[in-house]
Amino acid sequence: MRGHWARLAWLSIAIGAIALGVAAPAGAQGCCTLSLSGAASGTVGTPYAITGSGSDVPADEGPYYLEIDAIPASFTTTCPVGYLNGSQLAASSGGSFVAFDEPENVDSNGNFSNPNGYTAKTAASVLFCGYTDDGAGDTLATASQIVDFQSTGGGGGSGGSGGGGGQTGQGAVKPANTAKPHVTRSGNRLRCTRGTWANSPTEFAYHWLVGGKAKAGARSSTLNVTHSIRGHKVQCGVQASNSAGSASALSAPFRVR
Repeated sequence: MRGHWARLAWLSIAIGAIALGVAAPAGAQGCCTLSLSGAASGTVGTPYAITGSGSDVPADEGPYYLEIDAIPASFTTTCPVGYLNGSQLAASSGGSFVAFDEPENVDSNGNFSNPNGYTAKTAASVLFCGYTDDGAGDTLATASQIVDFQSTGGGGGSGGSGGGGGQTGQGAVKPANTAKPHVTRSGNRLRCTRGTWANSPTEFAYHWLVGGKAKAGARSSTLNVTHSIRGHKVQCGVQASNSAGSASALSAPFRVR
């Protein structure tokens, strides 16, 4: 009889644990809303303001974060599902990160408004993908906006003074990768060597993929080896930019042991 009651007590505890384990996450209970707002068009080389705003309710669930990715609309006009996929596509398509792991400025009522700046380097349509996330992998709200960026157009004089008018960028060509980046290891640190690039890049940005997914917050040329990445294949990505635009390249996978 004692064994019978012991089994019933164990079953009661197990059922309680299961009930706790399947509790709906905050996002499934109407946690968050998000919208993106900004002008319908912008000018190349001029800062453009785009604002992520919405609500985080309940406000006591801990900090939530805003991500805004800029993705060429020629590549896709639909935002990827999930903020990790959004950042990965931005990095691999020649786009850029507008906001990443940015705490949402929540007021006492759970509302927030986070302005961000973006400067287009080429005339094109850009898909902005906004995400609210909990910092642990869950995407809680998504928003999008397409903006057309145009060149200033003006050209100062087609005749006469023949001198260095070509320096205004008419002949510029965006970077092109000629040798892929690669990952090396020294002790407990990985290093991304950016490879080689044609057409004189002036800026380089880095990101890291672990198991094919973007690693949040990893934006430098080095990455510490932690327990969470051991046993996984790691890649580093490099985005090279100049006045004509940008291009990206990924290293071959490097298995971390």
